[in-house]
Amino acid sequence: MTVVTKSLRTEVENEKKLHGYTDAQFKQVTGVSVEQLNYPRSITFDQLDGIAMFFGQARGWLYDVYLEECLSDEERLASKRYQVGSHLFSQGMIKESIPFFRHTIQSKSMVDEEQFAISHYRLFETLITVGGLEANRETVFDLEKHYDRLPRGMQLDATLKLTNVFYTFEDWKKVEWYADELRTLANSIYQEFIENLSNTPIQAERPLVVYYGQGFLLKGIALTKQEQHEEAKMYFTECSNLGWFKFLDDDGKKEVDKFRAIAKANMLLLELETGNIDVLSALVEYLEGYPHRTLPIMLSAVQAANKRNLNIDELLLRFKESLNNLNTVEHYISSKQLFIYFCEKAKYSLRKKEVSSHVDELLQALEVAKRMKYFTGFEMCVAAIKKTIDALSEDQKERYKQLLGVKNE
Repeated sequence: MTVVTKSLRTEVENEKKLHGYTDAQFKQVTGVSVEQLNYPRSITFDQLDGIAMFFGQARGWLYDVYLEECLSDEERLASKRYQVGSHLFSQGMIKESIPFFRHTIQSKSMVDEEQFAISHYRLFETLITVGGLEANRETVFDLEKHYDRLPRGMQLDATLKLTNVFYTFEDWKKVEWYADELRTLANSIYQEFIENLSNTPIQAERPLVVYYGQGFLLKGIALTKQEQHEEAKMYFTECSNLGWFKFLDDDGKKEVDKFRAIAKANMLLLELETGNIDVLSALVEYLEGYPHRTLPIMLSAVQAANKRNLNIDELLLRFKESLNNLNTVEHYISSKQLFIYFCEKAKYSLRKKEVSSHVDELLQALEVAKRMKYFTGFEMCVAAIKKTIDALSEDQKERYKQLLGVKNE
């Protein structure tokens, strides 16, 4: 019995015969000679992708063959799989990179500490993008153990994302903790620049001032949620006054202006949190100037109204359509905010004995939960709707059945 071993050369030769290409045509388009295929370590991932495109194959078609042929021991194989995962991730092939990062993590003793930490971070990014946070909480907790071993620019991004994740989980103590970590790390990097200890640009996704400002902003929000209003004001004040920050380019200056505006909104919401409805007109004016902030501001407003038994009908009516139009958002954190908003709005309507609106809003929340695969939220909405099942109109009953996947007989 003959065992057929795959190699880059044999795979390419088979495809050439199938399509009728010559060696010269192959080299002209891919930049790789047929002879070079006998020495696969000289070939880059970009060239592998070019070969795949030449034959009409998907990117990554030759990766497994390449790895098996190039590497003879487990340690080098683990390191190369990390490189493949990183390449796929950089090319936007998020889902395809997952098994390569998983393999790196499983080969902990065979890769260096930085590759191991980056693999956890990339897996966190890919899984919350592909599968959502609820299904991948364990990935979040794994990253918590390793994020401080990341390169510092990447550590800034990881810390900010972890803070936002725990914001979504409504774990305000964790938000506080990571907001402090974010501010401390950003300040440490800033001080090194000030003291000329480093002039190497950080490899982060956003300007340094963003991480420093977000540390103040998210700390203030976490304190607000725990009703520590006076302490929260101090952090919002700091967030609004970042013009002193040095080394600001045009993008950095724009971020400083954004923080000033966001801090103003949070100061208004703090007033509403304490029962001051005189700020409603100022909130309307703010949202008309910053419509992209409608969801988080309206969520905080309706939560404050429910907590303090306030009447904010005019505000809710003014931005009702804007929020309904957001019902197709795909980003997990925004979807979770929208889900909570409809749940809070349903409570508000029930408090005012507007049962039909209460049901409509629960159905909207149910739809968002279904789309984002937030199963706990889905079950919560179903339980709430069952309490008012007799009050559902025929249209509401029909929509409810559709969301449950119940077919009419």
